[in-house]
Amino acid sequence: DLLKFLYEQLHQYKINEINQLKQIRTNDQLIQKLFNYLSMYVDKPNDEHILAQLKFEYEQQQKINQNSNDISINKYRQQF
Repeated sequence: DLLKFLYEQLHQYKINEINQLKQIRTNDQLIQKLFNYLSMYVDKPNDEHILAQLKFEYEQQQKINQNSNDISINKYRQQF
């Protein structure tokens, strides 16, 4: 019974992880579309600079998140 319970918990964990990754990808696609939309309407040099800085910071955060996810997944796989 305990083994079955653990298996079900592991299965649910994997489903939740997959759903979270799908949501993250969807959010990322929306943010990229917003950056593209904003870039079409930027008409001042200062606005261009701010938009470029925001996009750079977002991309850096995405890299950090991806590295963190990769490390977590590797640690998880090593346990099982």
